[in-house]
Amino acid sequence: MVRGARQNVIRIIELIILNEGIRGFWRGNVVNLLRTAPFKAVNFFCYDVYRRRLLEITGKEEASNFERLIAGAAAGISATLLCFPMDTVSI
Repeated sequence: MVRGARQNVIRIIELIILNEGIRGFWRGNVVNLLRTAPFKAVNFFCYDVYRRRLLEITGKEEASNFERLIAGAAAGISATLLCFPMDTVSI
């Protein structure tokens, strides 16, 4: 955001406000939101699906920490595989 400037933080904040206004602090954030929101949505959805499926397989009412770990890891992998193409397009 500051392109490697070697100034103190206060001076950089002043320059951003002077050059771009208060909106300058959020420049580029929309692209980040467009990338992050689908990833999180897929991640949460997949976690619930995988955790529910593990509970069906084990016949338990509540998942153990290990089962949560497996569901979370599988959800993260699924979200990454599904959303990675969006990361390459937004760069």
